[in-house]
Amino acid sequence: MKIKILFFASLVEISQLKELEIEDCTSLSALKSVLASRYPEIDKTTYSIAVNQEINPPSTMLKDGDVVALLPPFSGG
Repeated sequence: MKIKILFFASLVEISQLKELEIEDCTSLSALKSVLASRYPEIDKTTYSIAVNQEINPPSTMLKDGDVVALLPPFSGG
């Protein structure tokens, strides 16, 4: 099972990536743990998670081919 992760704004700076493919992550909570271990600064950042363009809670289960976007708070006017 592969999922694609898209990083935006400050999360690009933390990860040094715009996107990443990960295998064998079955839930958003598992994904958050993997990301926190790879990029410790991510764990200190507030962000929302969208799966296939819908904001989802950490309990959401992932499927092969899902696209996960990590979205920090947006500001501006």
